[in-house]
Amino acid sequence: MTDVHSQLAPPPTADRRRWWALVAVAVGQLMIAADATIMNIALPTVQQELGLTGSQRQWVITIFALGYGGLLLLGGRLSDLIGRKRCLLIGLSGFAVASILGGMAVDPAMILTSRALQGVSGALFTPSVLALIGTTFTTPDERGKAFGIYGTVMGSSSGVGLLLGGLLTDYAGWRWSLFVSVPIAAAAAFGVVVTVRDAPRHHGGTRVDVTGAILATAGLMALVFGFSQAESDGWNAGSTLTGLAAGLILLALFVWSQKRTAHALLPLRVVLHRRRGGAYLAVLCMAAGNFAGFFFLTFYSKGPSPHRGCRGLMCALTRS
Repeated sequence: MTDVHSQLAPPPTADRRRWWALVAVAVGQLMIAADATIMNIALPTVQQELGLTGSQRQWVITIFALGYGGLLLLGGRLSDLIGRKRCLLIGLSGFAVASILGGMAVDPAMILTSRALQGVSGALFTPSVLALIGTTFTTPDERGKAFGIYGTVMGSSSGVGLLLGGLLTDYAGWRWSLFVSVPIAAAAAFGVVVTVRDAPRHHGGTRVDVTGAILATAGLMALVFGFSQAESDGWNAGSTLTGLAAGLILLALFVWSQKRTAHALLPLRVVLHRRRGGAYLAVLCMAAGNFAGFFFLTFYSKGPSPHRGCRGLMCALTRS
């Protein structure tokens, strides 16, 4: 009798706040994703005011991408350990603090530190967003809509970042390209507090592969350093060869560590799968092309004044 009643009982009511929770995390994700490009337009002015060298200016963009991409896997593991809601709030708070630091920068060290902290904070936030969508929207139709909204936000982030960075640089100053993240992060954090339920943490079988995260991030940074030194010192320079060799060695150690650990950040079967590996390679090539294109278009399209980056770039894109 109990089994019959349990079968006839209606399913539990879905959380009515789930769509508002999606709005809150989508706003935070839009802020983080747009920040990957928002500084491109402001970069000529930043370079002039803070005295960045030619090699330092590209690190303003690169160090954010390395911190963000290199620690995403670690951020996903941490969300299981300390809780999804807590990771969302820490990520948003850290991003706001880093944005304030960058907006107050007076030298290259401050702006580079702030951009690195922004990337690390974003890497803590994004995996929790994906986990939230996957667990909150349980029916196929709702889950498809939720991921469609998330994909739209991510797809539009580059354009939003370019336009917003240009407008802020032209009319408010480059520092507002960083300060603008503070009220957005505060609004997203308020939405997370009100709408997101804290899922139970999984302590039992979850371990953090800190060694793998350090090896992967350090290896990528060493490779980028080697390539950046090749531009200024040449391919045969000791700094170039040292950076490239160190990067390859560290990445080889990362692969070796992933084979030996039971809690790998990146199980090799994932990237060795033909379809998934091919998709990852295609996304890598597309992202590399976009980042390089946005970076150089900003410097080659700007007008006589360093504050004309937005208008120069928009004119160049319109003519093309």
